[in-house]
Amino acid sequence: MSRLEVTTEQERVLAKAVMNVATQLNLSSIQLAEILGLDPASITQPEALPELDPHTETGQRAMYLVQIFKRLFAMTGGDAVWMQQFMHTRNQVSNGIPVKQMKRLDGMKNILAFLNMQ
Repeated sequence: MSRLEVTTEQERVLAKAVMNVATQLNLSSIQLAEILGLDPASITQPEALPELDPHTETGQRAMYLVQIFKRLFAMTGGDAVWMQQFMHTRNQVSNGIPVKQMKRLDGMKNILAFLNMQ
């Protein structure tokens, strides 16, 4: 398998992981687009996000989103209701609503740092 094929496969895996995370965290396509820094029209359907290059800013944001999900999953034992509540309600420690804070890359980094301290 050539390096190009591996990279393409990695891009597909990252895109699929992001779509699964969005479902688990109950993120709308608009919220997901804002988190990834994309035009909301670009991901109105799950198959509309076929690949994400981890070397781009969008790919980096996607990787942060997956890491945030993995940390939430580990903290809650996979309790989807708790994870969704965390993402969509005001959090005193982060001083905001995580799904809104994650529209900015530094917001994503702050949420992940907070979760890693728990």
